[in-house]
Amino acid sequence: MLALLALAAVSLITLGFQAGGRRQVAGARGFARNLVSPLDGVARSVFRPVANFVRGGLAYSSLRDQNAKLRSEVARLRAMAAGAVTTQGELAQLAKLEHLTFAQNLPKIPAEVLSGGPSNFQLTIQLDKGSSQGVRSGMPVVAGGGFVGTVIQVSSNRSTVLLATDPTSAIGVRVGSANAALGVAVGQGANKSLNVQYVNPNQRILQGQEAVTTQVQGGTLPPGIPVGTVISAHTRVGALQQSITLRPFVDYSSLAFVSVLKWIPPKP
Repeated sequence: MLALLALAAVSLITLGFQAGGRRQVAGARGFARNLVSPLDGVARSVFRPVANFVRGGLAYSSLRDQNAKLRSEVARLRAMAAGAVTTQGELAQLAKLEHLTFAQNLPKIPAEVLSGGPSNFQLTIQLDKGSSQGVRSGMPVVAGGGFVGTVIQVSSNRSTVLLATDPTSAIGVRVGSANAALGVAVGQGANKSLNVQYVNPNQRILQGQEAVTTQVQGGTLPPGIPVGTVISAHTRVGALQQSITLRPFVDYSSLAFVSVLKWIPPKP
């Protein structure tokens, strides 16, 4: 239909020229414009969605690129913020290590925590200091909050520390200040509390009391190092000891820097 109308318009224009009269030519041109004008409107209506689709596709592609750039920038800013928080936490750890309120008379070897230990059977960490820096097996390791663990293996520039939360770890502790109770804090696994054993059932233990290391009860650590806070304490009927749990002072999940105390247990 469009082709026929266009052909008719062209034919009329041609006839007008052949007639040679200006009036006929002008009339033919006007008639042709009248015929073609609706076709132009139809064509615009038909092709407008196509044009809109093309323009929309180009705009979508541009928006997609902008969105990708924004996502990348947000990820970069988040990484920077996380790095700043981590750095701030590490600086706080270093500041606490420089101003310990315990073991002040003992020489210290500052060390950085490299990673968890290679063993699948023990909770350990690796330090960047070893025998070349004076680290020896049996030395206690502390953080700003308190006791971390004990050195169990040493190489020239590395050392392995058994954490207090390991089930094979046993620490002689004193709970409370006045009329303190003596016991042994044993680890119960990663991210778990410590269990204090062998405490006299008649000893009064209160929630919130602090436990520190002691050389009594077979302790092999210098006395007075903070270990944890009492979470709960109770005695079962007929039991020969209390059931006490401690929350460690040290946050092992964010441990970055520690100090090795140059202290060797005295020989029995």
